[in-house]
Amino acid sequence: MSGAQRVCKLIMATEEGKKKCEECYKMALSLVRTQKESAFIDCYAGYASLWVPIKVKGEIVDSITGCGGRYDRGENKEELIEKYSKLADQLGVENKDDFLKASIDEIKPVTEKEVKKRAERLSKLVGILAEETAFSEVFRIEE
Repeated sequence: MSGAQRVCKLIMATEEGKKKCEECYKMALSLVRTQKESAFIDCYAGYASLWVPIKVKGEIVDSITGCGGRYDRGENKEELIEKYSKLADQLGVENKDDFLKASIDEIKPVTEKEVKKRAERLSKLVGILAEETAFSEVFRIEE
């Protein structure tokens, strides 16, 4: 994963977190391939996850993933501390205070509307790049 939020890196640093992220990734990629459209899910850790398919000539060849955000569900700070403390315990995170800081203080809440707007922009950009560049060569798509 490149460009991942620090909290995602902390999660992936644990054996359980890495396993759960891989499961979530496979499920979301399958969803994108089935829907053939962008997908919005909460990952197992409760973070917002965005999946935008890369299409070349109508064929899905890969996806771009954005995750690590957090939907605003109206939770207060105490509720978030409890939620992410439980997650840290489940994952076996060594430095719980650092994990809580990364989970709560460093992640800005977003609305579903904001995420969908970002997905639309990203999808358009990816579509333009896919049609106007050598994506077909990169992904070995035959003319």
